[in-house]
Amino acid sequence: MTTLSFRIPIRTALILFGLIGVTYAKGQTGVKELAALPTYNITGTQLAGNEAPIAELVTTIEGEQLLQWSNLSPIAALRDLPFFYGNTNNENDSNGGSGSAGVNLFGLGKQSTLTLINGRRAGGSAAFGIEQGGFADLNLISSNAIREIQIARTGTSVAYGSDAIAGTVNVLLHDWYDGQKVDATYSDTTDGDASEKSLSFITGQQLSPKTQLVLFGNWYQRNALYARDRAVSADADRRSQGGQNQGSETFPGRISVDGTQYILRDGINIPSDQSDYRNWDTAEDRFNFSSQAPALPEFERKNLMAQIEHELSDQVSLWGELMYTRNSFSNGTASAPWSTSGALLTATRNSPHLPTGIAPADLNQVSYRNFELGPLLVDQSKEAWRNLIGLKGEVDLWKWETALMHTKTELNAQFSGSSRISVTALYG
Repeated sequence: MTTLSFRIPIRTALILFGLIGVTYAKGQTGVKELAALPTYNITGTQLAGNEAPIAELVTTIEGEQLLQWSNLSPIAALRDLPFFYGNTNNENDSNGGSGSAGVNLFGLGKQSTLTLINGRRAGGSAAFGIEQGGFADLNLISSNAIREIQIARTGTSVAYGSDAIAGTVNVLLHDWYDGQKVDATYSDTTDGDASEKSLSFITGQQLSPKTQLVLFGNWYQRNALYARDRAVSADADRRSQGGQNQGSETFPGRISVDGTQYILRDGINIPSDQSDYRNWDTAEDRFNFSSQAPALPEFERKNLMAQIEHELSDQVSLWGELMYTRNSFSNGTASAPWSTSGALLTATRNSPHLPTGIAPADLNQVSYRNFELGPLLVDQSKEAWRNLIGLKGEVDLWKWETALMHTKTELNAQFSGSSRISVTALYG
C-alpha cells in the first residue's frame, strides 16, 4: 500500500486557524473558551509548496580538477573539503604511517564512511582496523584513472547500512574512452629534495561492434622530505613558535634513582659515580627526534586497470572490471627508544658498571636509544586486487545488474634499526 502525505506551510496553517477563531467569536457574546477542534489527517492539498532550493548534499569533483589542483592521489583533494576532518589514516604520516589513506567524513571514523567504486562497494573497507583494506585505501588509485568523485554527506545509511552513517564516497573511473592519451608530470621543490614524477596512459578500443575495452596504467613516485631540511620542522622544540617542547623524554644517559630523574652532565659519556649526573629538566632536556625522522616519506605506486563490456543482445550485456595496484612505502622514525624494566632492569642493577654511589635497589629506570643501529626504518609494500564480472540489462523501465567480486590485499613490512621487532602480516 502506498501512503501519500503532504505538509501545510506553517504560515497557511496559522491563517486558517485565525479565520476559524474569528468566525467563532462573531457569533458569541462575552468571553468564551475556544472550541476544541477535531484532529484532521490531511492526505492531499492544492497549496503551493516551498519553492526555495534544497541544499546540495552531494559534492562532485571532476577528474580534470584533480589534475589541475596537482592532486596525483585523490585523497589529497578530499582532505581539502570542509567536511573532511578528524583523526584519519594519512599516507604522509611520518611517525608510523603505513602509506594507507582512507576517507573519514565528519571525524566519525573510517568504519562509518563507505567507499564505492563505480557505484559498487570497494571491498575490504576498514578490514585491518588501522589499515584500509582493498581499494577503500584511495592511495591505491591514481587521479588519472578517475572520471569523477561523488561525495554524499547525509542519508546514505538508509541505502547502504551502518558503514555509511557519515556518508559515502563514490569513485567513478573512466568506463568509456575513444582514442589514446598519455600524461607525464614532474614537480619539485625549490630545494630539489621532494620531487614527484608520474607517467600514465589510457586507451579505449572498440574491439568489435559489440565490445568496448578501456585500459589504464600509471606509475607514480615521490621522494622523501626530512623534517631537518625545513626550518619550521627541524626542531621538536616549539616554544619559539608559541607551543611546547615536544622532544622525547627517552634519550641515552637518563636514569631514575629512588624516584628522582637524572641525566649525564655535559661532556661525560661514561659515568664513574653519581656526581657525573645532574637533575633532569623536563622542559629543557629532551631529545630532538626531528633530526632523524622524515616529514614526507618516500612513496611509489604502480597500477593497472581495465574495463570491458560486450553486448550479448539489445537488452543484456556482459561486463568486467580489473584493478591491480602495488604500493611501496618507505617510512621511519628516530632511533628506537627503550627503557629498562623486568628482567632487563634486574640485570642492569647487577651490572659491575653501575656508577659508584648508586644503590642497585634504588635504580628504577635507565633510558636509551639505539643510535648504534641507526634510525628505525620501515619498508612496506601493499598489493591489492579487485576483480568483477557480471551481467546487466534493461527491461522496459527497469534496470538490473548482478556481479561476482573478488578482492585481495597483501601487506608486507621489513623493519630495521631496532633490537626487538614484532612483525604482523596482514591479509585480506
